[in-house]
Amino acid sequence: MANVNGQTLKSDSARDLQTLVTLTGSKATVKEFIKDFVLITYDIPQAEAKARTEFLHSARKWGIVQHTESVYYAPRSAWTDNLVLELGTVGKVFAWMTTVNDEDAAKYLTATYDTQVLRWLDDLHKRLIQIDEHIEDGKLKLADGMLERTIPMLNDMTGVLDRRGSGALQAGMANLRRVMGEVASHLIIAMGEKIEQR
Repeated sequence: MANVNGQTLKSDSARDLQTLVTLTGSKATVKEFIKDFVLITYDIPQAEAKARTEFLHSARKWGIVQHTESVYYAPRSAWTDNLVLELGTVGKVFAWMTTVNDEDAAKYLTATYDTQVLRWLDDLHKRLIQIDEHIEDGKLKLADGMLERTIPMLNDMTGVLDRRGSGALQAGMANLRRVMGEVASHLIIAMGEKIEQR
């Protein structure tokens, strides 16, 4: 769903609508919000710390955010079935598909969701800065290992943002990929210089 100058429009993608607004030079303002969600609850006893950790790791990987204790949610899309199947392997998971008909509630849930995704993007950005600092300090092996582990995180986040379909969040991801490329280049140059010094 998209809100253009106070009017709610049905659209396959608010991002497509924003592109049209940009291309046509329109002064319309596109605000995105989601109405269809998957709500997930899980029952993992405190004693099963490993299973709880696995659930939380899978939840972040799939782009599921916490609503309240043991209650999580994400935008509903074609990947939801796979998500529920994967999460079901780490504990007793219940999933509900729901449409939020109250526009204010839908906007609130969308904003809360997007805020968490932005935090994840910020965490990845801080990680890349830390890797770059290790390169500057000559800790190339540490930087290389961290960068290698960051690539799957970046790929997972790409999937989360693709499923979300937010143009604003996609811009943040494009910036993150640019920073990743710069850090990788710094590492390659530093490793080359180290080899030349031998």
